[in-house]
Amino acid sequence: MTWENNPSEEPRENLKPVPPTDDEVRQVDLGTEGDPRPIFLSASLASEEAEQYVQLLKEDLGIFAWS
Repeated sequence: MTWENNPSEEPRENLKPVPPTDDEVRQVDLGTEGDPRPIFLSASLASEEAEQYVQLLKEDLGIFAWS
């Protein structure tokens, strides 16, 4: 299979950077005061949808690399 058939396997030198979003975002801290874990969610998400993302991310908090 060539990368033309599967773009996710396109050679790295052909990849172009994705420009940052122009959408409004809001910061959510998934951590604690002593160990912050900030993420950014679209401000256009409905409150229920944003909460679902937060809950999902909190469930799997340990699999992310934090700097």
